[in-house]
Amino acid sequence: PGGVVKLRDTFYIERQADAQLRREVVKAGTTTTIRASRQTGKSSLLVRGVNHARQNGAKVVSLDLQRVDSDRLATPDLFLRDLAELIVRKLRLDISEVENFWQGSLGSQDKLTYLMEDYVLPETDTPIILALDEVDRLLQTPFHTDFFALLRSWHNSRALDEQWDNFNMVLVISTEPYLLIDDVNQSPFNVGLKIYLEDFDEAQVHDLNQRHGLP
Repeated sequence: PGGVVKLRDTFYIERQADAQLRREVVKAGTTTTIRASRQTGKSSLLVRGVNHARQNGAKVVSLDLQRVDSDRLATPDLFLRDLAELIVRKLRLDISEVENFWQGSLGSQDKLTYLMEDYVLPETDTPIILALDEVDRLLQTPFHTDFFALLRSWHNSRALDEQWDNFNMVLVISTEPYLLIDDVNQSPFNVGLKIYLEDFDEAQVHDLNQRHGLP
């Protein structure tokens, strides 16, 4: 198999990271960063983590940044408006509320935050998982620092507003966290649980070889 390994694929080999992620996504108010080189199983791990959260009653909003059209990354307002619509649609809420919150002179980050605090979180009784894959893609944008700082502010908001405990984030990156944002105090990648995928050990390689029929 190549690319993301399907949920029921018999060739998927679990690692310690699988158990770590399963534990974290069902807790209240967590931020998790999955970091490893490309083609090492990050997205396959993410799929299994969010599926476990869904089976435990959470609602999942997932976004692969590689699939976002380049023109939607031209400005922060376009990107954050799209993200707002994605969140509302995935949660089966009223999409017209996005337009209501996008009125006025506030910046787009404030608009999205108020949408979350005043509409999305109060309207959703079950835990929400925001899963962002290939977050490195945002390095191509002029607003990536501000967006990462926004995610950090949402993480920090849990200490002040309990409704944010109903909101978990899982971020998948290939780049070293310190290269994504200069100010560690504004980084969402140095808080919460940090999972670094490791190579298969000898027993796991043997297991995988057996599943392939000992070629």
